Amino acid sequence: MVDLEPSELDLRKQIRRAFQQTLRKCQGLGYTVRMVSLVEVLDTFLELYKQTMDRVQAKESYYFDRDYFLSLARLPGVHCCVIESGSTVLSASVFFERNGIVNTHLGGTHIEYLSKSPGIMAMFEVMLWCRSSTSTNCHPEDATIRPQIVTRESNVSYHRVLEEFHKGTGRGTILNTSLNIHGEPIVSSPDDAVSVMQRSGLHHLALGYYLISKPAVQKLS
Repeated sequence: MVDLEPSELDLRKQIRRAFQQTLRKCQGLGYTVRMVSLVEVLDTFLELYKQTMDRVQAKESYYFDRDYFLSLARLPGVHCCVIESGSTVLSASVFFERNGIVNTHLGGTHIEYLSKSPGIMAMFEVMLWCRSSTSTNCHPEDATIRPQIVTRESNVSYHRVLEEFHKGTGRGTILNTSLNIHGEPIVSSPDDAVSVMQRSGLHHLALGYYLISKPAVQKLS
């Protein structure tokens, strides 16, 4: 996770060194970044998106039509980050912002500018934008979080957890990550889960209908 409270200079230090170099290179080339409405750049976005899907030989299901993006643009919390060189849009990405969570959805980069990696500028701009909005956390690699929607029908117990969390905090989202220690496989049994808890900084573990907690650690005076 990235702490968005520090200054812009300190935020840069949280980005991987390779990304910092690319960011400086793009800024040196005079590329600029804007957060705009998707409708404003829809035609350009569609062109860049199609170029990208063609380049990666995406499946047909990834070729969303214009009506899909028009419907998307009407939703609250939908934004588009564009990287430009003069009047030319080099890269564009669509983001969702909801309940303090920012999620990257779809994007594309002009094929002639791929080697410059202009999309890295979008990552940093979104971090700054997150800090000035209600968002408080971003993934360090791409400055986004990818949400999963939980309905009562799909998972009644976890939906109840979300409801109670919302009552207590005013936020209907919970930050979730894989249960494993870095470099190890994701847990696949209760024994694995307890082992991870014992060897990590976790204080509590919800396992089925049981809540397992570590004993309180007494500080030595």
